[in-house]
Amino acid sequence: MSVGTGPQCSLPPTGWLSHSVPPPADTGGNRALNSVLHVIAVCQIRDGGRGQEYYQRKIAEGKTPSEARRALKRRLSNVVYRIMKRDQRNHLAQAA
Repeated sequence: MSVGTGPQCSLPPTGWLSHSVPPPADTGGNRALNSVLHVIAVCQIRDGGRGQEYYQRKIAEGKTPSEARRALKRRLSNVVYRIMKRDQRNHLAQAA
């Protein structure tokens, strides 16, 4: 008989704890920003260009369409962030 507080079963973990499936996506964050990034990603995938090339490359790497779209949205968020930081630096430089 065990007096510990740990699990009393010796079965292996299932689901994302066993690393057989990815952990669930975080649903927190800015919903409006996520919606805008989703629209941009879908338009870029549909209309061609660098976004579509990136999406197709992720598909070729073996990612599912959802995973490839998520990767494109992450890349777009990085681009938007860099633009915002650059604009802030330019604004501060002009104010000085």
